[in-house]
Amino acid sequence: MNLLLGVFFGILTMLAYGFAEIAETQAARKTVILRSNLWGWAIGSAMLLMIFLLVFHANLPSVSLFQAILAAVAGILGALGYLAFYKALRTGKASVIAPISNASAVITVVLSLILLGEKILLLQILGICLIICGSVLISVRKREAKTPAKAYSAGTKYALAVMVFWGLMLFIIGFLVREIGWFFPVFFSTVAAAITDLAIALSSRTNLAFPRAAARPVLIESILSTTGFLFYGLGANLAPIAIVAPIASASTFVTVVTARVFLRERPALPYMTSIAFLIAGLVLISI
Repeated sequence: MNLLLGVFFGILTMLAYGFAEIAETQAARKTVILRSNLWGWAIGSAMLLMIFLLVFHANLPSVSLFQAILAAVAGILGALGYLAFYKALRTGKASVIAPISNASAVITVVLSLILLGEKILLLQILGICLIICGSVLISVRKREAKTPAKAYSAGTKYALAVMVFWGLMLFIIGFLVREIGWFFPVFFSTVAAAITDLAIALSSRTNLAFPRAAARPVLIESILSTTGFLFYGLGANLAPIAIVAPIASASTFVTVVTARVFLRERPALPYMTSIAFLIAGLVLISI
């Protein structure tokens, strides 16, 4: 294993996912989110198929039925996680939904330590905790801090579903990377996610036509998400999943920082604190 290189790919995953979230938000304003997600997964599948035909077609791994099912489950969890996330945002407060969703790395870390027996140092555990706490803190909106408690229940069940779905997905992909290499788990799960969204779209009679009005953000989101997915596979192949997953899940930092830069808002204390948590966490993890 190469810890520093694994952390590096985890950071690249965070950056790719963060900018992909911005493009996804723009796409959601111009089309139905299910169409956007479906075409995003479909374009990603096409990208990975091209990579497979050009690079990996002669190096097919031996994949058991159990591993194939796990890859499909990971894809289904990923697809359902995205749909649940936007459903949560439509029905609840972002100041509640985002922190809960960003805590998905907790599930990945716990499963990796218990089921895979990964060994990490105490300082690295502290770094993981700082990154997760920073991810939660940076997504809290001060304007909604005084919202009545009753309002916080709306959308929470969907946010909890997102946390579980994404946490399990990252763990399964990380596990499969150790079994069959870094590329094929990403490829198989992406195709499974596209098929899942297609099945949901057909059952709900959603228009399947390519959303031309949102063509640019859909294409950008798909390229960035797929690239980030590949970076995560590379990172999980080089370093403990318990270390790479929290970094990858900290994509909210990129989204919020980008918004701050373009909106030229004055940084608030929680914002600066969360950035400090991220930097300190990355340093401790890399020890």
